Amino acid sequence: MTAQERSALGTQPVLGTALFAFGTAMLLSKLAFLLASASTELIGAIPAIGMAILKASTTVAFAGNGLFAVVLGVLVSFWPLLLIAAGCGLLIQSQVARNRRAGARG
Repeated sequence: MTAQERSALGTQPVLGTALFAFGTAMLLSKLAFLLASASTELIGAIPAIGMAILKASTTVAFAGNGLFAVVLGVLVSFWPLLLIAAGCGLLIQSQVARNRRAGARG
């Protein structure tokens, strides 16, 4: 095993773990904030959610370029999940590479 392979083995799991942990922390903080605000104002939030759904549906139905804005708004709120997925991908990839090298040696 060369020095370059060893350094790649060291950085990929660390980066994957860092992305996974950061994404999970951001997601949990958003969920905690959402649950805290929903528990205090749940009665007022239900009509607001209904109005937001109606606004989004009219935007999608009557404005073609508004669809991109709606989809972009949803994707922006899911960015911690993208970090978690990227971290899991890096961790899985490093584990597969480690298993292949162990199988080649054994």
